[in-house]
Amino acid sequence: KPKPTVRVNPQSSIYTGDTVTLTCELQESTGWEFLFYKYNQQLQDFSTEPVNTNTLTVTVNNAGDTVYKCRARR
Repeated sequence: KPKPTVRVNPQSSIYTGDTVTLTCELQESTGWEFLFYKYNQQLQDFSTEPVNTNTLTVTVNNAGDTVYKCRARR
């Protein structure tokens, strides 16, 4: 199973209140659903909201480092 990578946009300096887009990418990009996690907690409820996008937009807050991850599944 290929491992996804996360791309951050913008890649320049980011400040509190800025909007950041995280893109989960796979070399084999067709036929996958993408799951985003914040501190290992899944962000979407797939029983009510199927994921057909590989992007997540977040607003930066001043809570310190925030860890986001993504997984891909078929």
